[in-house]
Parts: sequence; C-alpha cells; structure tokens
Amino acid sequence: MVLIAHQGCAYYSQHLRIPDASIDAEQLQDLEKAHSAARRLLPGVHVEPYMAKVIGAEVRLHPV
Repeated sequence: MVLIAHQGCAYYSQHLRIPDASIDAEQLQDLEKAHSAARRLLPGVHVEPYMAKVIGAEVRLHPV
C-alpha cells in the first residue's frame, strides 16, 4: 500500500485552516499516524508513506 500526502493540500489550508507555515508538519504527522494505523490494521501488507512535492516542472515522491 502506498500512502501519499501532497504539498499545498487545500484540505489543510482551507478546510482545517492550518497556517501555511504549519501545513508540512501537520501532513507529516498525519501521514505517520496513517502509516502506523495501516500497519496495525493490515498485518502482512507492506505500507510505504511518501510526501509528493513539486520541484521545478516535476512532482517528486519523497519517502517519509
């Protein structure tokens, strides 16, 4: 299973109203929680969390 959070997520800024300076930290924390929950609930399933970031004209996945 692949879990992907992405840079500039409107859910965090508009729905949750998290300040831009705090969004990355919140996303990483949530991604780590989801990773832990998936591993606990789905034993035997390989789970990989990533953060997607725009770098130039590319989207790159960074392992978390």
